[in-house]
Amino acid sequence: MSSGDDGLEFAGRGEHVLDVPDNLPGRRVILEAWTGLLSRGYQMYGVRENGHQRKEEFLGRSGLGRGRAHCLFPAGIYSRIRFDGGVRSPGRWNIRFLSLNSLPELAAENTVEASRFFSVSTPGVELSVQFGSAGGVLALYSAEGKERQVLTKYDGRFEDVVTVPRAGLLAVEGVGLSWGMMTAWSLKIRKTA
Repeated sequence: MSSGDDGLEFAGRGEHVLDVPDNLPGRRVILEAWTGLLSRGYQMYGVRENGHQRKEEFLGRSGLGRGRAHCLFPAGIYSRIRFDGGVRSPGRWNIRFLSLNSLPELAAENTVEASRFFSVSTPGVELSVQFGSAGGVLALYSAEGKERQVLTKYDGRFEDVVTVPRAGLLAVEGVGLSWGMMTAWSLKIRKTA
């Protein structure tokens, strides 16, 4: 584990269960997940424990290689996170807990192959949006990460122009509120308000 201005960071290898730290920066945080350069990625499950009862809920997948996937993580709900590679060992895994106010401002051009969050401080920003063959969702969350408004969504390849109606957290997600690796997508600022 390491910690700093960039958040709490953890790394490991293979199947693992990580205790969620008590000192996360807020009620909702971004869980950033990535692998080693040649790894196939891994799944993350939130573990709820109440006495002798244990329940696991799928959180999302890591990005592939060094691509970092973002996942909105509700602090205080899960006591642990389990890493699983499916039929294969997940290899090297890395995660970092980021505060919502540490997210980068949306840049003029953005492209990744994983789910991602950005801060948008100015309402009325007009974006050119392109998603690859698996489609995707562009959603706007409140600054606290609570309310979610879908701005555009398609199940296949698409291009769209979207205006961000208010300040908040802009999320690029897979269809079905899917966090993790995605086909290529891009967001470009066309004009600001």
